[in-house]
Amino acid sequence: MNFGICIIKKNMNSQLEIYYWQKLAGIITESQYYEKKRLLEDYQDAIEIMQAKYVGVGTGKITQDIFNKIKDAVNPPNAENSNVKDNRGKGAYINWLILKVANKLIDAKDISNFGEYIQIFNKNKASFDRADINLYKNADDIADFENQAINAREKDIEITGTPSDDTSGSKPSGLLTTTEVGKLKGVGIKFIGLKDGYQVFKVPQSLRGNGKAYKTYDTILGQCQGRDQGAKIKLCTIANKKEFDKYLGTDDLYVFYNISDSKSPYQFHYYENQFMDKDNEPVS
Repeated sequence: MNFGICIIKKNMNSQLEIYYWQKLAGIITESQYYEKKRLLEDYQDAIEIMQAKYVGVGTGKITQDIFNKIKDAVNPPNAENSNVKDNRGKGAYINWLILKVANKLIDAKDISNFGEYIQIFNKNKASFDRADINLYKNADDIADFENQAINAREKDIEITGTPSDDTSGSKPSGLLTTTEVGKLKGVGIKFIGLKDGYQVFKVPQSLRGNGKAYKTYDTILGQCQGRDQGAKIKLCTIANKKEFDKYLGTDDLYVFYNISDSKSPYQFHYYENQFMDKDNEPVS
C-alpha cells in the first residue's frame, strides 16, 4: 500500500470515528451507522482500485497529482452538506473524469471546472439531455455536457441569486429552491423573477378550478415563518380553495415570496386593488 492510499485511509478512519461518536450519542440508529460505514468503505475500495489502475509506473494514464486533483474536485474534502449516500456515485464520476483527462478530451487545467459541472449535474440531472454521465463520451458530448451544466448553473442564479454549487453561505435565505420553483411551474404557476430579494410569481386565471394547482400553491407558496410550529397564513386564497377560485375569476394573482420576512408571502390582486401580507393586512 503506498503513502497516498495510507493518507486516504487515515481520512476515512477519521470519518468513521465521527460516526462512532454519533452512534454513542444516539444521533444515528444502528442500521444507519452500518449503512454509512459500508458506503464509506465501498467508496474507499473504489478509490484504491482506480489509483492502482490509473496512477504510477506502467499505467501510462495520469500522475498522482492529477489523480488527487480529480478526486478532490469531484468530492471536495470536508465539503459542506456532503451526503455519504452520494459516495458511490462520486466514485463513478471520478472514474469518468480520469478517463476523459487521460484521453486528452478534458485538459488537466479544467479539472476544477469539471468538478463543479459534475456537482451541478448530480443535483440537476432532469435538466440534462442524458441522466447517465457515461453517455457523454466524445469531444462533442463533453462540450454539450459543459454547456448544459453552465445553463443549469445560470438558471439557479436566476431563481435564487446564486448557483446551486455555491458553498460560500451567500445564498439569500428564505427563498424557494429551484426544485420547488419547478414544481410550481409544472402546475402553471409562473416564476417572474427576483425583485429586491423577493421571488415573484404569477398565478394565472387559467388555473381557476385546478385542484392540483391550488394544492401546490398552498403547499409551496403557503409556507411562512413558524408554519411547522403551527403558524397560520390568513390570506384567504391560500387558506380556502373557494377563495382561490373566486379571485382567479376576475384577475391573476401575484405572490412576493421570501420567508425570512415574517410578513411573507405577500399577494397582489389588481382587480380588487389589494396588496396584502400573510396576515391579510394591507401593505401600505
